[in-house]
Amino acid sequence: MDKTGELIFLGTGAALPSLQRNLPALAVRMGACWFLCDCSEGTQTSLMRQQISAARIGHIFISHLHGDHIFGLPGLLTSQQLAGREHELHIWGPEGLAVFLAGIESVTGYAIRYPLQVHEFSAPEWGPVDLGDFTVRADLLQHSRFCYGYRFDEKERPGKFDERQAEALGIPVGPGRSALVHGQAIVLADGRRIDPAKVVGPPPAIRSLVYCTDTRPCAGARDLAHQAAILVHDSTFSHALQQRAIETTHSTAVEAAQLAREAGVETLFLYHISNRHDEAEGEVLLQEARAMFANTRLSQDDLRWPLDRKA
Repeated sequence: MDKTGELIFLGTGAALPSLQRNLPALAVRMGACWFLCDCSEGTQTSLMRQQISAARIGHIFISHLHGDHIFGLPGLLTSQQLAGREHELHIWGPEGLAVFLAGIESVTGYAIRYPLQVHEFSAPEWGPVDLGDFTVRADLLQHSRFCYGYRFDEKERPGKFDERQAEALGIPVGPGRSALVHGQAIVLADGRRIDPAKVVGPPPAIRSLVYCTDTRPCAGARDLAHQAAILVHDSTFSHALQQRAIETTHSTAVEAAQLAREAGVETLFLYHISNRHDEAEGEVLLQEARAMFANTRLSQDDLRWPLDRKA
């Protein structure tokens, strides 16, 4: 299993839950940091099924304020209070988040005593924001309600240190090796200068994830997805229902695939699948998309996917 990044699809359906697909929620690990994209009803139990403690979640990124994307928030927040959470939790999303949470609090009387930070924004785009192991930026999508897509870029990691070459060059174990890993030349006791390139390989490619749910194909999604490693994109309908996609400001699987091809992404995941599409029809969506963009996969609840794995 990839030790530095992973996607876990907790819910991949649209609007109404079904026995096959929960409502939208995606858990992501980048380095040591865990976060969620959207938080639908059922997210807590999906996390439990995947043996992911909600206490590990440091950030929740909300795309928009439709119920199928946010109705899991109150339950998760109050459960964390009951579980004795003490460390900070950040929630990011469009204006209205704080009003929504305050309304729940005023009616139910629940009180959150751990540090909870709600970050609201209304600009067409914002970021990048440095969050430790990764950066995040957002762009406005095209939906019936103010909706954001997100791009998460992993921080650059040092290349692999060549232990055998270091031994051959007589580089002692200690601070000097650490300096080389971090790009600094060192001078040994005998006066030899060792440059990092002699013992450290090139840095691995920066991996990026783009999350664009509930949208028509649009400039914001295309900009976020440019050269991304993985794009998770709204694919609510089949090509036969394109007019319905236009009317409801969603995308078809073919449209998602076309955007992925234009943006130069490596792997596309079809996401936010209407429950009118059963398992067999889901395969139809997949084949329609692959005719346009070969590296396409159909998201499924409970699917786990390393960030650097290709379709």
